[in-house]
Amino acid sequence: MTSVSLHEVPDWRTVVREQWRAVGLALRGEIVLVVGLLVVFLVVAALTAIRAARDPHMNVGFMYGPAASIPTSILALLIPFGVWRSEEPSRRDYHWSMPVAQVSHTLTKVLLGWAWLMLLVGAYVLFLLALWANATFVAGEPVHLSAAPWEWLVPFAAATVAYLVGSVFVVGSDHPWRWIMGVTLAFLLVFAFLSAVSLDDVRRLETSILSGRYGLNAALFGQVEGPGRNDGPSLTRWLTATVLWAALAGAALGFVSSRGAGRSR
Repeated sequence: MTSVSLHEVPDWRTVVREQWRAVGLALRGEIVLVVGLLVVFLVVAALTAIRAARDPHMNVGFMYGPAASIPTSILALLIPFGVWRSEEPSRRDYHWSMPVAQVSHTLTKVLLGWAWLMLLVGAYVLFLLALWANATFVAGEPVHLSAAPWEWLVPFAAATVAYLVGSVFVVGSDHPWRWIMGVTLAFLLVFAFLSAVSLDDVRRLETSILSGRYGLNAALFGQVEGPGRNDGPSLTRWLTATVLWAALAGAALGFVSSRGAGRSR
């Protein structure tokens, strides 16, 4: 006669430590690639700045703006694919063998993937600051930073929004690229149709999703682009857009996580 020994459910800190290591191992290739590229770019920038200092026809300078969030946003969209590599929803039955609820397990992994992403974004921001320090050193005088202090937070917030959006597709589907391309194609087809039938008001409403006052551009780049003008960086618009899009993406992520748990039962 045998008896079954039930182990105590580990506390959340233990689960987090194990998942932190697991996610780090899953992303080790991406981490090495990003850090390596930043080091290479920094060396190239330093050599270029030294050359500029010796050439009277070249100017040494540094410019930072909302567009600096573009690399972090692209990286953040791709990171979920690394976090969940070879773990499509149909292959996540192993979650049921874990001593924690499946939804909690999924969201914890998403959270830790975001934490690793923030470290990479931090390395990117340090890289930008190193470029500024390099320009200052080579120029022999302070190089003015025109960006407002809050703009240095935009890469972190932009990466967060992009990561949540990417995670919705990766966590919720076995074929995330099909959904991403499908949503993009549907958006373009609707835009083309509205333009063809001259429904300009509806077309502007659709494009406001991207370039409106609180559109995705404001969340990712800290700016709002209207027809024929650029309003420039706006703290209020950026904060509002970031909270709005992060909340929408977070709600969608919660939905696909719970839906996946129910489907696996």
